[in-house]
Amino acid sequence: MMALVVAMLAVANDVNSRLHDLARAESAYVEEFRVGTSAGGREIRGARLGAKTGESGPDDRASLVIVAGLNGMHRVGTEAAIALAEGLARDHKTLLDGATVYIVPCANPDTFAWHAGADHPKVEWPRTIRPMDADHDGRVNEDPAEDLNGDGIITMMRIRNPAPTTGLHAEFMIDPEDARLLKKPDAAKGERTEFALLFEGSDNDHDGAFNEDGVGGAGGGVDLDLNFPARWPEFADGAGRFALSEPETRALVEWMLGLKNVAAVLVFGPGDTLLNVPVPGKFDPSGQVPTGIEEGDKAAYEEIGKLFKEATGMTGAPALDNAGTFQGWAYAHYGVLSFQTPVWVRPDQVKTEDFTPKGEEQNAGEMPKAPAGEFTPDQIRDRMRQFRSATPEEQAKMLTEYQNLPPEQREKVQAVMREMFGEPPPAAQAPAPAANPEQPASAQPPATPQPGGPPGRRGGRRGGEGGGSGGGDSAAAKRPEPAGDDAKWMKYNDARVREGDATGFVEWAAFDHPQLGKVEIGGWMPGFKMNPPTTEIARLAGEQAKFVEALAAKFPKVTNQGPWVQRLGPALWRITARVTNEGWMATMPAIGVKARRAMPTLVSLEVPLERIVAGDRFGRAWAMAGSGGMNETSWTITGTPGEVVKINISPTIGPKHTIEATLAEVSR
Repeated sequence: MMALVVAMLAVANDVNSRLHDLARAESAYVEEFRVGTSAGGREIRGARLGAKTGESGPDDRASLVIVAGLNGMHRVGTEAAIALAEGLARDHKTLLDGATVYIVPCANPDTFAWHAGADHPKVEWPRTIRPMDADHDGRVNEDPAEDLNGDGIITMMRIRNPAPTTGLHAEFMIDPEDARLLKKPDAAKGERTEFALLFEGSDNDHDGAFNEDGVGGAGGGVDLDLNFPARWPEFADGAGRFALSEPETRALVEWMLGLKNVAAVLVFGPGDTLLNVPVPGKFDPSGQVPTGIEEGDKAAYEEIGKLFKEATGMTGAPALDNAGTFQGWAYAHYGVLSFQTPVWVRPDQVKTEDFTPKGEEQNAGEMPKAPAGEFTPDQIRDRMRQFRSATPEEQAKMLTEYQNLPPEQREKVQAVMREMFGEPPPAAQAPAPAANPEQPASAQPPATPQPGGPPGRRGGRRGGEGGGSGGGDSAAAKRPEPAGDDAKWMKYNDARVREGDATGFVEWAAFDHPQLGKVEIGGWMPGFKMNPPTTEIARLAGEQAKFVEALAAKFPKVTNQGPWVQRLGPALWRITARVTNEGWMATMPAIGVKARRAMPTLVSLEVPLERIVAGDRFGRAWAMAGSGGMNETSWTITGTPGEVVKINISPTIGPKHTIEATLAEVSR
């Protein structure tokens, strides 16, 4: 046990020591800070990057917050965040002269450190490690997943035609294109279910359920990225006892509430909202909280998504729901633009050729131009995003278009949908029973196990159908391009194996289970679909640096014109001041105006209130549009010729400043 504690502390300390070394090496630009303490007693730390000299301090400039490591399996996020901090401080000082970047590289240090331990099997587990009674039987962690075959890895078990007494149901069949994979059968083609799939392990507490309480199983622990207040999914497994129940999530929110001038939030996590722009104009039952984004923020999301594509070349990434997530809270409650990116995706989801020439860009929302039935994956993704935000009448028309496509094109659409959302388009499947948010998780329809990853677990599953293991296939070169997402992961794995890399799969092997009889154990290696080889980190951090630089260039920038002074009569003067937003972003997004957390841009006159004859003491501009949006404030005051009056300007985003107006016959 002591060895585990030492190993966990060493890994957590390595993250913090790199931040400390960076702050010491780049002291003019980098300063460490403390966010809070994890449930296991580890410090959650971050780095503030911004020039400490200049007309304004780092905390007064427009800023970007980057948070990684909420998902303890997402190693690439934490490593890329640290490498990004090092790269920005070393190579992007001009950026840091005008903007500030806060980076928290490891928001879940307990789980991150636990995965580095060598005295337990490798297992897919993104949640917290704290003991929990997930099945409410008065015991904690009594039925976790187990390494039954002793290979040091907890993968999956597939059971052929399980007996009714097991409580298991066959839902999958062998994929005829690759026997290593499983797929859902198509009854229209005469295909039948044959296999049940579940985590490797036993029913240790003999309650009829397998691996339902403990690390690596289907229950237990808290998914930190389900524990935030915005649309907190109360009855979802892993959401926690209440919103912000965990010290990690509470500390992150309290730290954020102490910041000023935050223009945007970027999360490094398993899902994506940059390529998969959240649906605009849809709300929760209250009609107030957006389930995606406000209609008024759609253009900003599309433009920033375009910047991201240009910086990274990504064309596809797994979508996610914002319910309970940190970036969902940062948007809906904190009131700023917020995004998530997985940082790394499969090579086939990255565009390697030159990007669209200038002048040939596709207009946002415009149907892609392509020969009938020959849409590219990118064009299909755009069409699917349009479908999600369309009216019922528009959706009906689009479904008709889909049904009229040739069969091979319908299959292509289904493959892209599985990649984006883990399911085929609405017209291609029977409706599943809907979950009732008013019922506890135990009363919901059971989650279908996913061969590509743990069932019922959000954000960590990036595969569609299928699961399996094994080495390369000599016939692979003769096959057509794989259509399913899992088949593409298998193709990627086989290519890595041919290049001499370790396999990302465990070969299916027979095992005599003490309760289930003959089963097979195998499947994807934990974290394989989420984390690239470590040699990729430098490249990925460089791509994110390009994106951060492009994003910061869009931040709002409030300037002033004037003031103008007019003499209206003896000892009576009118003063007018104008503020203009020279940046591309609005000073406050549409959600910020609704949330009303941040202050509007304030323009105030520094004179006694009794001297103001007309006009408010404070002029307010809740949101000034980007690229020249302006606001004028006028006052009529009493005063004597030659007197100097100060005007204070406090932007929503950016440093405060003061200008002076001289009471004279002619002033500006």
